[in-house]
Amino acid sequence: MKLKNLSKIAEIVSSAGIIISLLYASIQFKENSKAIRSSNANQIISSITTWYSELANDEQSSQIYYQFFIDPEILTPEERFQCVLNLHALILNFQNAYYFNEDGTIDSRINKSIASIMKAAKDSKGFKYYWGMREESFAPEFVGYVNSFLKNKNIETQMDKIYERDADLNKLIKNSDN
Repeated sequence: MKLKNLSKIAEIVSSAGIIISLLYASIQFKENSKAIRSSNANQIISSITTWYSELANDEQSSQIYYQFFIDPEILTPEERFQCVLNLHALILNFQNAYYFNEDGTIDSRINKSIASIMKAAKDSKGFKYYWGMREESFAPEFVGYVNSFLKNKNIETQMDKIYERDADLNKLIKNSDN
């Protein structure tokens, strides 16, 4: 009889151990998921920040990109090539963020922030030039995602403010009046 009681107690302890193990694994899984999301977000943001910082801290590249977004045709073929390749590197990061968002391994607010960057540039001649040339080099789902707001005429952009086009146009008008 004692052996039977010990067997029952062992079953109860074993069941409790399994439950505790499952709870512990669940907690660890949540923590691991947070760590993965954090790592993915950090990787994407770091890469994009580096891209922008390098561009902003190189006066020649900044000037070329500024002109590229206004009108790529006024640049030399080599300058357009430079812009297309560098912009492609940035958009590849955007694609990664899109897929991390789709997989749930990055906070969707980061992807929305990144999407706003593309939405702001969507009407520029440079982005249209780039996207027309490189669209097919991206995954179909990402292409559909980007095209969904590129073709949406109801999305207002801030491109003129970003590139201070109004200030440039005012300078041109003042210079032509003199």
